[in-house]
Amino acid sequence: MKTKLLALAASGILATSSFAQAAPDVSIDGFIDIIFTGIDETSDVPAATNPTEGKFLADAEIDFSAALSDKVTVRVDLDFQLVTNGGANVAGEDSGEIEQAYFAAALSDEVTLLGGVFNNPVGWEAHDAPDMYQTSHNANWLILDGATTLHGNNIAGVAVAANMGAFTVTGAVLNDLGQANEENSLALVLNASPVKGLDLEFGYVTQDTGAGDVIDLNATYSMGALTLAAEILLADAVIDDSTMLLANYALDGGFGVTARYEMVNFAAGGDGNRFTVAGSYEAAKNLFVLAELSDADAGPVVATTGEGTVFTLEFVAMIK
Repeated sequence: MKTKLLALAASGILATSSFAQAAPDVSIDGFIDIIFTGIDETSDVPAATNPTEGKFLADAEIDFSAALSDKVTVRVDLDFQLVTNGGANVAGEDSGEIEQAYFAAALSDEVTLLGGVFNNPVGWEAHDAPDMYQTSHNANWLILDGATTLHGNNIAGVAVAANMGAFTVTGAVLNDLGQANEENSLALVLNASPVKGLDLEFGYVTQDTGAGDVIDLNATYSMGALTLAAEILLADAVIDDSTMLLANYALDGGFGVTARYEMVNFAAGGDGNRFTVAGSYEAAKNLFVLAELSDADAGPVVATTGEGTVFTLEFVAMIK
């Protein structure tokens, strides 16, 4: 499994250069994601049955990309979730949603303009299952997701990404993350790789409501089969700070193991922590199986994560 593939800025620049030349026609890919929840103490209800244990959930994504010219590309990512016979979504969301819908225009060899709806560039963890080491998102991603009213951890606006050589900088003017009227959010992301195997990121985004302005600092170090990551998120309100530490080791034969620790300190006092381990196996080309066990103490770690043990089994099949 892969971590966050590229900063938004870099992906836009690459898309408008190599993609436009190599694939002028529409490109279609995506994935399906099947999750079975075996244990979920966080959803226990006193004197009632557990609503999530022993159940399967499914979602899917279809992505369309095309080059309009040698300098402009477009991308649309569509998400679909499992619905019941009456049409209501099992996970409480609409059955079909836009995740991303944006254009990328090369203003020069180093500068790209992006506009539309796209994944939040602030934060370490990627949005989609094929780009994650584990089944569950970490607390920092969930905090950012909670701050963004749009489906998933996504934002709407325009961004300019510039490759400055030693680092990449992305600046964006956005709808307020919470879609507050007559307000806008501003974002700044800096990416650098000072030495081989080390990636550093600074992210900052403003918001009129919710957690307020957020600063995110993260680092990733890769050496052979070992990947280490650390991230700290600071917010003006609700959350004082949230820290994540992660280690992944890729074993022979398509196996991988990951351990993650998270701790959140709340502005109103108190804290929460969660420890998660996961194993992954590439059962066939583009078919991954993951098993994850997590335990949250002194919860809730974040609004969507309660206290207790959770065990899930996941199947991710990539359409490529």
